[in-house]
Amino acid sequence: EEVAQVLATFNAILNLSRVRSTGEEHLQKLNISELCADVAALFEPACEEAGLSFKAMIKPDLHAKADQALLAQALSNLIDNAIKYTPRGGAIALDVDATSSDILIAVSDTGPGIPENDRRRVKDRFVRLDDARTQAGSGLGLALVEAVANLHGGQLDLGESALEGSGLKASLTL
Repeated sequence: EEVAQVLATFNAILNLSRVRSTGEEHLQKLNISELCADVAALFEPACEEAGLSFKAMIKPDLHAKADQALLAQALSNLIDNAIKYTPRGGAIALDVDATSSDILIAVSDTGPGIPENDRRRVKDRFVRLDDARTQAGSGLGLALVEAVANLHGGQLDLGESALEGSGLKASLTL
């Protein structure tokens, strides 16, 4: 189990290094809506198994220049975090929409959320809040998501969930 955790951490570090060394020239026109729908379909059974409701509202035909593998990894990290930290009986929502200039991908949950004063810090490498130490992880997931957002000219914002109760809303803007 410890070896598996070390390998997972090593792979996360490699992925983060890959993102930081990837230039915009590797971005290709991609149907973001289809990618998000595919990732949502992969995580739906995990939500069901964890006793969570899952709802995906994805605006169709949203296109942008993107790295498919990195964007899929970033979205997977956000949904995986929501599953890990949302108690049984809770809810997770994936919303994908667009403005005139940006694509907005948001994962909301009814978990404990992240205190406002820790939201900037949790995006740093290897940072894990005390409450998160009971869950498997390396503290690299949100750092990777932020690096992917930056590669795509966007940002990662963490805020209050719009779902009933407390929770977190992780918004990836491209």
